[in-house]
Amino acid sequence: FPFRVVSPKLLPGRERSCSIMANKGPSYGLSREVQQKLDQMYELDLETVLVQWIIAQCSGTDVGQPEGQGKAAFQKWLKDGTVLCHLINSLAPGSVKKPAF
Repeated sequence: FPFRVVSPKLLPGRERSCSIMANKGPSYGLSREVQQKLDQMYELDLETVLVQWIIAQCSGTDVGQPEGQGKAAFQKWLKDGTVLCHLINSLAPGSVKKPAF
């Protein structure tokens, strides 16, 4: 067998780079084309309306707001689930019994 498999942990200086590996690598070919089409369809005006609606719907709770405009900031704002738990409870009180916030 001409190839030798070496664990990345055994290579000096590689321990850290392996532990911070991204979940998703760069897109190529068809995946890249699909992602570009999705990015082109993203509407900043709709995002602004949604942020305003979520904040108004969750009045009385400190849901904050995205740290900027754009898909990445909006996703980061929603990612940990705190805002979504507040939103769900505002729409259907008691739905989220013990939110982690």
